Amino acid sequence: MLPPKVEETEGAYETKVPHLENFINAVKTKTDPVVPVEIGHRSCTVCTLGNIAYDMKRPIKWDPATEKICR
Repeated sequence: MLPPKVEETEGAYETKVPHLENFINAVKTKTDPVVPVEIGHRSCTVCTLGNIAYDMKRPIKWDPATEKICR
């Protein structure tokens, strides 16, 4: 029995060009990158917070308004 066929769909910010390459080209040409900078910042923040929590071996509380870890 074959597994069900999965349709490949692209997300809103998917491109054929790697994001880093696109960002560097945007800086050089003074244009906007494919992904808005704020979206990239928030995506990286979530990953970094996960790594911090993992390293500390405990949950952390994050205030997105001030972009600070709460005590």
